[in-house]
Amino acid sequence: MAAAILMFLSSAAPTERAAAAPGQEAPAMEIRNSQGSVSLASLRGKYVIVNFWSSDDPRSRIANALYDRAFSKNKTPEVACISVCTDETRSLFESIIKADGLQEANQYYHKDSRLSGLLTDYGSVGAGSAFLIDPDGRVVAVNPDVDDVKSVIDSPKS
Repeated sequence: MAAAILMFLSSAAPTERAAAAPGQEAPAMEIRNSQGSVSLASLRGKYVIVNFWSSDDPRSRIANALYDRAFSKNKTPEVACISVCTDETRSLFESIIKADGLQEANQYYHKDSRLSGLLTDYGSVGAGSAFLIDPDGRVVAVNPDVDDVKSVIDSPKS
């Protein structure tokens, strides 16, 4: 009986999560939108920008539009964008996608993920944080601008 209680308590104990940071493996993620689902594991071999934005953070909304325009599938196939809206209202998220002319395939609403720890996994970042993940699944930059991303993907591989 004591062993069963110990097993229960140890399984109920909080586990420590590693937040996304340069040099660390990016936390696993699978997220859905109206176009389907995507996971970081399915994007291995590409650079991935995981961008968190919100309608009430103009800087993050502008960064989202810049990433979307610079790294569309047609322009830069070696880079994938996962743009996660942290808004509480889905209708606002949908309106901004249309108003900003964003590619729906790259836009995700955080509550659709069914991953309660999505924001926690990325360091409780909320809006205004972006992570560049290399083809091996490691975070190589936090909050890079478009030129920073281009510089990383264009640099010679060692």
